[in-house]
Amino acid sequence: MPWEYRPLGRSLGWLRLVVESPSIDVLSGPDNLTVSRQGGPILCEDGEADTQFLRGLTRDGRIVDFAALLLNNREWAGATYSPDGRTLFVNIQGDTRLGEPGNLGYSFAIWGPWKAGAL
Repeated sequence: MPWEYRPLGRSLGWLRLVVESPSIDVLSGPDNLTVSRQGGPILCEDGEADTQFLRGLTRDGRIVDFAALLLNNREWAGATYSPDGRTLFVNIQGDTRLGEPGNLGYSFAIWGPWKAGAL
């Protein structure tokens, strides 16, 4: 469940629930997120669903699929944008329990016309 925190001064603030998932099919345990320059959050799932997704949250509160991960025992992690906002970097965690080179993690750089999209 993504939350928004707005500080008020040095020791006060308010916390608001931005969206609550009705089921794991809609959003499954997001635990990493980043926000585009347009204010659209990208959520990295780490939940109970068979397929893990990078999901976006549109300004009108809709959750949209951005990318799917079909590798078992893996999850999306560490999403962040480049300083100029043109490149989304995201990682897939490896599965070191298997001890083979093919089970290491992966990193991706994703370019897109971000201004033209919902995120």
